[in-house]
Amino acid sequence: MSLLRDNNSKRERTTDQISMDCGGERLEFSDDCTQLIFNQLQDVAEVHKYLLLNKMKTNFDTNPRWVSKKKYEDTLQDLQNEKSNHEETQSLLQAEKLRREFAECEVEILKSQIDRERQRYEECIERLKAKASEESLQKKQIESECSAIAYERQQKDDQVHLNEAKIKQLKGRLSRQKQNQRQRQDEANIRIQQEEYINRMMVQKNAKR
Repeated sequence: MSLLRDNNSKRERTTDQISMDCGGERLEFSDDCTQLIFNQLQDVAEVHKYLLLNKMKTNFDTNPRWVSKKKYEDTLQDLQNEKSNHEETQSLLQAEKLRREFAECEVEILKSQIDRERQRYEECIERLKAKASEESLQKKQIESECSAIAYERQQKDDQVHLNEAKIKQLKGRLSRQKQNQRQRQDEANIRIQQEEYINRMMVQKNAKR
């Protein structure tokens, strides 16, 4: 309120007379009364101004829409730094994106190579399977032919053994026949010799007569 008093002491306004209407009657005030009213009005205005400034200061301190210059400059600097960091991050992100695209390209190339290698491997496996199947079939055919040959050989061996047995049997019969024939021949020779001897004796006996 001392501020208000000082302001009151500095006011230098003079009014000869103030008149106003009040209930249809015109009231007139003396110079002293007028000065008092004027001073009170001035006091009310100063109080209004003081309260308004305090309210503005309070709003400035508490309302987030009001910022100080330093805070604004700090915020602006932070924004610039953030923008710089963002640009750096974008640059790093772009570089990382390029590296990723390059890596993906390499992966695609390696994938294509692996697919071609797998295809060649599968084709080679299929050829080997076909060859193995063909060789297995040939082996079975050869085994079947060998079995047939072995069976035929066994049959021939059995026939040879049978023929050898027959030949041996025939040789035995022939040997016995030859022996019997020699025996009969010997007997026949003996009979002939006996008959000749008898004939000679009879001839000699007849000759003596």
